[in-house]
Amino acid sequence: MGLVLLLAVAPQCAAEGMVLTVVDESADVYVETDGSMEVHYRFLIKVRSYSTPMNSLRIVMPHGYSRDSLSLSVNGTPYQGVYPVSDTAVEVRLEGDTTPMPGETVELLLLFRVPKAVFRSSSGAYVSFTPAWWSTDQVLEVQSLNVRIHLPEDFLDYEKVSGSEGYTLESTAPIVLSWNRSYAPPQEKLRCRVDFPSYAVNRVYDPYWDLMPAYYTIAGVVAAFSALMVGLTVLALRKRRKAYPTPRVVIEGEVVNRSLEPYLVGVLLNRDRRTVAATLLYELATSGCAEVLERKPLRLKLLDAPKKRYLQKFIRCIKEGRVDPEAFQEFLRGAERLLKLRMRGYLRTETMDHYESVMEKYGENLKKGRRDPDVEAYLILHPEAEHLFREHLPEAMEWYSWEVEV
Repeated sequence: MGLVLLLAVAPQCAAEGMVLTVVDESADVYVETDGSMEVHYRFLIKVRSYSTPMNSLRIVMPHGYSRDSLSLSVNGTPYQGVYPVSDTAVEVRLEGDTTPMPGETVELLLLFRVPKAVFRSSSGAYVSFTPAWWSTDQVLEVQSLNVRIHLPEDFLDYEKVSGSEGYTLESTAPIVLSWNRSYAPPQEKLRCRVDFPSYAVNRVYDPYWDLMPAYYTIAGVVAAFSALMVGLTVLALRKRRKAYPTPRVVIEGEVVNRSLEPYLVGVLLNRDRRTVAATLLYELATSGCAEVLERKPLRLKLLDAPKKRYLQKFIRCIKEGRVDPEAFQEFLRGAERLLKLRMRGYLRTETMDHYESVMEKYGENLKKGRRDPDVEAYLILHPEAEHLFREHLPEAMEWYSWEVEV
């Protein structure tokens, strides 16, 4: 009887074709200040034992994506096998040795950008994200579904942030909201929405403006003309002198901020652009994330992705192996905004004196043969950095002698 049942079931399973289980689906969504979002998907997929090999897989992404930004890795190795199907779907094709066989598990890392992601709301701005959908002909179930939405790291007012039903405030610096499901149907329409103040980003999209540009243009011209006429009338009738402005009194904090990264210390101490760039490049090179191809002028080859968030942003400024001046200028503007937030409640002058003292003490220790690799990036900001590197760190002098065109 058992043998008859086995023979009856086996053809049915074989006829089902490719049958998959999504063991884990994780999405990290990074909201950028330009109103876009960067999505990092991790799919852990198991091919069922009675399935055919996994040659192709269609993934539906309701929020859309930028086709030029698609990037795929298979089991940790970059792979050119992801193809756009429509504005909201892609197809992953696995060939040769990368094809998962029945009973095997494969890890897919899918990265892309969504250009317009932050929209205006009645209370400020919001971003909405819906995880990938799967064809029920291919995927039986999703055993674990996790979504994390990361707000810009220089925005810290977490009290003014709210999320849709079921969210958890996972972190406050930076602000991260998460949604977690232990089981989800293949076509689960989980809508993850985060509301926050519009000043958290530099660009907020307004659907009404996109639909009615002519109306807003005419309204703006009429409003500007009316404001001009009112202004001219007020100026013509105004007789009294302008009152003196009320003086502003700014009271700083009472403690020293001892947790600033080297590049932020460079901005705090008003060092030039080349010096600030040198601290970031030094961290990239000494952490094994970049290799120097040419030194004068500097040209790099990027190796591994850095773990630090600010270094991840900095490498976007490196184009064709060189630091792009315009992109680096925008990076510095963001650094200045972040520094203002990080210095809230701290004494600016005393903090500057603290880091000057740290560099001075390390310079003295270096002359005595005592090295501290964690502080060497700060040493680049020392007024006598070139002398100290040349005399006491000759093996590191090659990093300091970079000629960075920024």
